[in-house]
Amino acid sequence: MENRKSSIRCKVEHVFRIIKCQFGYRKVAYRGLKKNENHLHAMFACANL
Repeated sequence: MENRKSSIRCKVEHVFRIIKCQFGYRKVAYRGLKKNENHLHAMFACANL
C-alpha cells in the first residue's frame, strides 16, 4: 500500500519541484485567487512540456 502511494507521490511532487525551483514560485505574486490560479495553470503547462 505504501509503495503505491509513494510512486504516485513521486510523480506529483516532481512537477511541484520544477515549478518551485526553476520558475521561482515560492510566494504568490498576484492579489486574488483567479489571477494566481491562472498563473499556476500556465506554469504547470510549461512544466509538462
